[in-house]
Amino acid sequence: MKTRVITSITALRQESQAWDALWEHSDSHSPLLRFCALEQYVMRFHPHDVFIALVVEDCELAQGNKLAAALPLVLRKKKMLPTIAALPNNEWLRCGDLMFDTRYDSEILSNHVVAGLRGLDAHLLNLDWIDVNRECWDRILASLHRQQLSFSARNKFTVGLTKLGFGIDDLEQMLSKNRRKQLNRNLRDLRQGGRLELRLFEACDWEMASQIVMEMEHASWKGREKTSLVSAGMVDLYRNVWQALAARGEFIAWVLFHNGKAIAFDFGPCAKQVYSSLKIGYLEQYQEYSPGHLLYYLIIQQMTIDHDIQWIDTIGELTQATSRWTTDSYSLKKVSLPTAKFGSDQLFTLEQAMRSIKSCLHRPAHSLQDRQLAPGLIPCATPSCTSTASR
Repeated sequence: MKTRVITSITALRQESQAWDALWEHSDSHSPLLRFCALEQYVMRFHPHDVFIALVVEDCELAQGNKLAAALPLVLRKKKMLPTIAALPNNEWLRCGDLMFDTRYDSEILSNHVVAGLRGLDAHLLNLDWIDVNRECWDRILASLHRQQLSFSARNKFTVGLTKLGFGIDDLEQMLSKNRRKQLNRNLRDLRQGGRLELRLFEACDWEMASQIVMEMEHASWKGREKTSLVSAGMVDLYRNVWQALAARGEFIAWVLFHNGKAIAFDFGPCAKQVYSSLKIGYLEQYQEYSPGHLLYYLIIQQMTIDHDIQWIDTIGELTQATSRWTTDSYSLKKVSLPTAKFGSDQLFTLEQAMRSIKSCLHRPAHSLQDRQLAPGLIPCATPSCTSTASR
């Protein structure tokens, strides 16, 4: 095997089939890691930054090189500041993650990836929004530990999961007695006021569905607070990703209608028996009926009966509302490590300096000496105190 760096999103386009094949054989369930979504993300958020992809190839195949592992990164270079390599992820979309072909030895792949990361033209790697419980990340952190390389891991938040594959009676038992009564009462009241219909929008309906949900979201409090997709200028990005993945049968939308009027929605990618709830919203005039919870309840019912889906991933931070439906969870973390260009024993110094600089840019009155490392960061100043990520 050998490790190499693909130096632009344009160059990666030439290998997009191999990239998608790697995702299909990885343990990641999110089709947002496919090239079509990654390209849209990079074009929208990093048109002037340097994009690279660290890949590990199997050179022994008879017909060309095969990607066995990959990690997409964006290099953020600013004058007089250290170069930061970050995953192409943010609060709008997460299109970057580590991918290992599960048919290969994960320990061998992790050693190749760590060696490649250490040799990148960057000072610090900020690997954000990652689930370190996935085997590939677990192997990477174990490899760093074996090689006595410093890194830090900081918690972001916990994400809720809902396990499906049970019967309707089991679904009822998930909820408290009072919650079941409230849901059934709201369903009865809405049905007495007219026809209540749950509609699934798939590949051929993506354009109609995207228009319905974006208009509904913009008409809500998110539109007034300038946080809707329309207000934030994310319509084209979401529509392009939606269209590309829907064509593969990997993006769907659920919309709840009352008397023909759309009152609640939930949409997102759907692949490998996992539906990821990317966005959810409802009309505020129906708030007394808890339309978001009604929609989720009906979606679970429908998936239990008709669809080969085993999990619902809520993607966002676990809240009191989503915890009512949660049967499992995972934690997202931010892992930082220096490359050989800076030095393994200077991680604490580099992170502290970067945080101080950012703070000074926002608060000119504060000097670098006044700033301290934020709580929650695990410092690893020397190889002898190398830290593994808390699980």
